[in-house]
Amino acid sequence: MKLAIKNPAPEGSRQTFWGDYSFGGSLQRALEELGIEVVQHFWPDWDRDDGEDAILVLRGKRLYVPPRDKVSMLWVISHPATVSLEELNRYSVAFVASEKLYSTFAPLTSTPLEVMRQCTDVSLFAPPGCTVEEDAKRREGVVFVANSRGVRRDMLQWSLAAGRPPRLIGGHWDQFGLADLVYREHVRNSELPEVYHAAKASLNDHWADMRHFGIINNRVFDCMACGVPVVTDSFAELRSVIGDAALYANNADEFQSALEELDDSYASVLSKVRSWWDEHGTDYSFSARAEQILRAFDRLEPKGAEPGAESDTPDLGEARAFFDELLRQSDLKRSGRRKKVVLVNPTQRTLRAVTANDDVAHVSAGFGDGPWQVALDGQASQLEGAGFDLVWIEQTDTLLNVSPAERLVAAQGLARSMSILGVLGVSPAGGNERAFVDALGWAGLETLSDGSYGTILGRASASRSVQEMEALSRKLNESERRYQKLKKRTLRGRLDRWLSRS
Repeated sequence: MKLAIKNPAPEGSRQTFWGDYSFGGSLQRALEELGIEVVQHFWPDWDRDDGEDAILVLRGKRLYVPPRDKVSMLWVISHPATVSLEELNRYSVAFVASEKLYSTFAPLTSTPLEVMRQCTDVSLFAPPGCTVEEDAKRREGVVFVANSRGVRRDMLQWSLAAGRPPRLIGGHWDQFGLADLVYREHVRNSELPEVYHAAKASLNDHWADMRHFGIINNRVFDCMACGVPVVTDSFAELRSVIGDAALYANNADEFQSALEELDDSYASVLSKVRSWWDEHGTDYSFSARAEQILRAFDRLEPKGAEPGAESDTPDLGEARAFFDELLRQSDLKRSGRRKKVVLVNPTQRTLRAVTANDDVAHVSAGFGDGPWQVALDGQASQLEGAGFDLVWIEQTDTLLNVSPAERLVAAQGLARSMSILGVLGVSPAGGNERAFVDALGWAGLETLSDGSYGTILGRASASRSVQEMEALSRKLNESERRYQKLKKRTLRGRLDRWLSRS
């Protein structure tokens, strides 16, 4: 058997920085141990054919139309809100990473579904070779392996508020003034076990769409394998799988309680993590996933896309004109670079189309729990200072079913998420959207254009100069912090060289 893995990690110099790259490599090694010949096709080289018998698509942000002459398998490991029935129906089998996704789609699709959760590479991630008592004495500090994602992540905000700033491993934190907490911007997957073996605890959170659909990220299993307690957000499927072997926090008070349990009963917490891994670890390995894939292949037939199936880059339909106008208005203000976009309360069709658009860097958000990546509070504080070039509010229902005061607070929060020259669009909703457009006006935005496609707003000129001065002040302060940090490093280096010569 020869299998081609369609891996979303893009070809190029930064390919190894993608989690999909490491994920696909670990899966390939596990499949090869079973005697399967494996090739990987990295984005955008997905049309390549190496004479494989079967195709496995690692479903992240990329959509793929499988050929009709090969067994095709889909593994939904992220971006679950962008998966459609039409897409599932193309495949010989679809593996989904949660029971909730299975129960959502199984009654509706003609494609066989199997639950196949994320996992870890047990050849890299393994418990430390010491007793629990010895382990408890040597571990110290809290680590958070995470990029900023361009938003304020609640788990980090709670940690800072509790006076326990973690050691950050990840990028793009400087825009929030947190560069001093960054230990390294990137570590190789092979280096992560060393990080986890040294830490007293690891913070973890999930994209809100993953949480909404019950998908447990692989970082949870990496931490469990290394014996490090994980403080993570909570949802039903995660609790049903991990039980009391993890510490859970969905708000600042629960986070504080988790820290107290770490401090007061650390050896007991460590013991629970080890016991869980000893009992369940083999079920969450790439070897177990490879065996499930092989069992499925043995009973499958080619299927592929039906004639007339949707393309792998779905169109925005009627909303296309509005999105194009938003991009045009944004280009009038700032052109020549990739746009940062946030979709607020998006429809699935729009979410799928923008996700597949490489011309923009996007994140989806919504008020409360839902099929979007960032769950917003009433103030949209998670987006504050993110500096989006384009904010697109597609569905306004949840913003209208609140008091005028709450509507204004939400409008102010979304306005604060924009860059100085950013634009904000509100899709039409039969005229009902006018109440929120009015609130955005009170929040300091002015209408740039208003048509049947929707309303586009920008910063009112009176408030723009204030915003520009505030942004300049933040940049100057950040530059000063970087300068002082570099100065300290330089002086320390000179001192070390002087001491080594004396």
